[in-house]
Amino acid sequence: MSRRLGAHRVAAACVIAGALGWVWAFLAWQAPGSGFRAPGLPLQIERFATRAFLVGLTIRVFAPREGLSKRLSASLAAACLLFLGAELVSAFTGLRGVQLQDPRTGAGALLMARALGGTLLGGVALLTLRQQTQAPSPSSSAPPAR
Repeated sequence: MSRRLGAHRVAAACVIAGALGWVWAFLAWQAPGSGFRAPGLPLQIERFATRAFLVGLTIRVFAPREGLSKRLSASLAAACLLFLGAELVSAFTGLRGVQLQDPRTGAGALLMARALGGTLLGGVALLTLRQQTQAPSPSSSAPPAR
């Protein structure tokens, strides 16, 4: 896999997950007796779909043209998987994973997945920004004139 394709594949996967999430939300809004009704909580499904789409779009827009290193691409994929996976579990179960003390089973793990995924996404964004600002410009590689 080329360096350029790593981030763009993650972005495409997020956008596709967002689009599929909106289809799922549409089906979840159907009447309870309908044969077209899908399981899940519609508002939390829409939150998953919106966040997946926006994360994918943001990665696509802000990923550097030369691509990310393999380590950053793997971190980006793991961050998206944790962050959006927690949103997906939230849409299925109704657990939001935002309370520090929640007695329901799985709420603490969901909170940790959301926090870790969001932190990793922020860390990858900062490292990418740092990588872009420290990259030498083509004119600076020439020896100084005397």
